[in-house]
Amino acid sequence: MNEPDYIYSRTFRSLNPDLVAACSTKQYGNMSYSRDTDGSAPANFNRYMKDLSIDLSKNTVAIASCSHGNNIALVSKVPTSGRHAINRQSPLVKELHTFAADFKIEGEEERNKDGVDAIVTIDTSVFPGVAAADCGVVALFDPVSGASAMIHSGGIGCYAGIVHNTIKCMTRWAHVNPQNLHAFIGPCAHFPNVNLTTTGIWNFIKKFTSDEDGKNFDQIKHIT
Repeated sequence: MNEPDYIYSRTFRSLNPDLVAACSTKQYGNMSYSRDTDGSAPANFNRYMKDLSIDLSKNTVAIASCSHGNNIALVSKVPTSGRHAINRQSPLVKELHTFAADFKIEGEEERNKDGVDAIVTIDTSVFPGVAAADCGVVALFDPVSGASAMIHSGGIGCYAGIVHNTIKCMTRWAHVNPQNLHAFIGPCAHFPNVNLTTTGIWNFIKKFTSDEDGKNFDQIKHIT
């Protein structure tokens, strides 16, 4: 049997055979509509959905409009199925929480005001998703309540505590007991391959950490 062109969680699949928790590989090509320079993103995305057995005519795929912020949205299904980009103004957003007061980056307010970097849902016909390159992507699932979440946690998200804050939102919105949660972390760049002090985001986050931590950034450690 040939291995699929995506990475999936065997643990999630064992919890519920209908549960889809996967991460695409480069075999699918670019699926970011906002960075679609050759027009291939829609076809690549549709092939990926077909391989995951997600019927876009019956289900909603909610893709976070990531902006390296700390905004978390509770998403519910609307009459229109298919792929939807989720920002703060999206009609699919039932509730929204931002932890900007806990983690405020000077100069970032304008860029992050519309973005959403984590999606929570309790609707089984909604598939939350994140389009990422080398940033951390975290899927959460509670088999008791059926609530799920998808989180974009890059360098800024790690220091902003977006994973922890998403769990807090799941507790409030879906009455999730954190001890029941299962997590799946997709492939991402981390120590010893990442030196944040040489990146454009360092000026935004250096006041929250040390030079040593930035030079030896362990993304997995910060996520967990």
